[in-house]
Amino acid sequence: MKHLKKHFKFRLRANSLAAKYTLAMTALVVSIVAGVSGLTIARERNTFRSELEQQAEVMLNTVVAMTSDAFYQRDFDDLERFMDNLGSTLEDDLFSFGRVYQSDGRVVSDAYQADIEIYSLEAEPFGQQLIASENIVYLWEDNQLIVGRAVSIGGDVWGAIAIGLSTDALKAKVTAVRNQGFVLAIFAVVIGIILARILSRSITESLRELTAATKDLAEGNLDQKITVAGEQELADLANSFNLMSSNVRTLVQELQEQAEALKTSEAIASEKALKLQIAMEELTTTQTQLMQSEKMVSLGQLVAGVAHEINNPINFIHGNIRHTIDYTNDLLELLDVYQDHNPEPPDDIADLTEEIELDFLKEDLPKMLQSMWTGTERIQEIVKSLRNFSRLDEAEFKAVDLHEGIDSTLMILENRLKSSGSFPRIEIRKNYGQLPNIECFPGQLNQVFMNLIVNAIDALESKGEDKTYEEIEALDPHIAITTSLIEDNWLRVCIRDNAGGIPPEVQAKLFDPFFTTKPLGKGTGLGLSISYKIITEKHFGHISCNSIIGEGTEFVVMIPQLSKHGVQQTSETVSSTSL
Repeated sequence: MKHLKKHFKFRLRANSLAAKYTLAMTALVVSIVAGVSGLTIARERNTFRSELEQQAEVMLNTVVAMTSDAFYQRDFDDLERFMDNLGSTLEDDLFSFGRVYQSDGRVVSDAYQADIEIYSLEAEPFGQQLIASENIVYLWEDNQLIVGRAVSIGGDVWGAIAIGLSTDALKAKVTAVRNQGFVLAIFAVVIGIILARILSRSITESLRELTAATKDLAEGNLDQKITVAGEQELADLANSFNLMSSNVRTLVQELQEQAEALKTSEAIASEKALKLQIAMEELTTTQTQLMQSEKMVSLGQLVAGVAHEINNPINFIHGNIRHTIDYTNDLLELLDVYQDHNPEPPDDIADLTEEIELDFLKEDLPKMLQSMWTGTERIQEIVKSLRNFSRLDEAEFKAVDLHEGIDSTLMILENRLKSSGSFPRIEIRKNYGQLPNIECFPGQLNQVFMNLIVNAIDALESKGEDKTYEEIEALDPHIAITTSLIEDNWLRVCIRDNAGGIPPEVQAKLFDPFFTTKPLGKGTGLGLSISYKIITEKHFGHISCNSIIGEGTEFVVMIPQLSKHGVQQTSETVSSTSL
């Protein structure tokens, strides 16, 4: 404390070096702290908003999946019961809003207003906006975030759902970050001022002593000895002046040696800074890839759960439809026998027969039941594909059929492959060879196939921009998938499209992290980078790209047919080689 009091007793003159140094240091500390605090608060606010949007999107998609059957069956009573249950079971600090809309924008049900008259309300503008939009709509209000989307089944819009999440927690987090930044800023400014005063005091005292000795030396007192106690730099400067008075040549030599040492120090510092930058870039890449992998694991768990929940009731329906068809055929056969024995029924039976259009009913009912049978078979195929694709969350090394994983991925992407109003169907041409089961991480391979096929679809759609439907159809958009076994121990998978191709300068960067040619918000630049690591590091294989401008692009994946023991041996070999 005595030492601090000693440093703060002197007065700062307006033009003194100490005053300027103190003010400069204080201004620098205030600027840095203010800038860092502002950036931190803005970054945290954006992060919290992004997390709330992701949470709302997951909840909305879950609600949509749970109400799709009710929309398809036009069961508005079931939708109203669902929203009533949602409002009663989720009344907490998070949920703040929940509504279901018909396809014309009218409100079907509100989770927190059970007394809404459904058929007397006019269409709500926000509901009409959801029906017209193909994407999720986000609406930020003062106290809540409302998200909604249209419910589409078979390409038709059947209605829309919107939910709202309270932003109170978001505001509380931002306020807490702001308060913490304010406290840290005050603390940093105070510490900066104290250190600046201490440093300026010690520097200026030594400079005053050095100035007095230098004046004596300039007046001709060559025997003047300069003695400066304290900072090493000022002491070195005093020694330099003493050496100058006795031997100029020695001084020049020393200055040259100091300059050389400074260059060496700068080179070492630059090298360390470069290594640090590389390490930070690798850390950022690894961290982002880990987050992406965790998202894919969560997606796999969600898909597996949805598939399991759908599988049980659809199996029940599918099994009963077969019996229903048999029972219906028996009843229709009985009706035919009855009509043969009673060709002229009573008037009331004849009138009822004509009213219900019995002949049409007999012809259409079997067709309707058969279409229901076909529909449930289709749903079973989709559920099977979802369960296969949900291996994303499996970390187990197991033997699987590679074709099954590719087919499951294609089933998941069917909505993007089928024809739309402006783009014809993308044809999938399978050229499957005879492949043995391969021991691998199936979920990760499914992720690789998904990334490559999605990129091919995006390339084909990009090629069709600014073209009519007929012009695109004439280009014959297709994706060819070829598999083969090479040299008895390598599996080869080729995924080729006939899009516009990739320039050579872009091919050289395809597998670099965060490199993308897609518009902002559509691509992260991690898909091919993660695929490269999965193939090369997890399966010890190869992945390459062959592309010709104007003809298309082919990705070739080579995977060795190794057992788990073989992978461990290969991993140990790679590790020892890297050491």
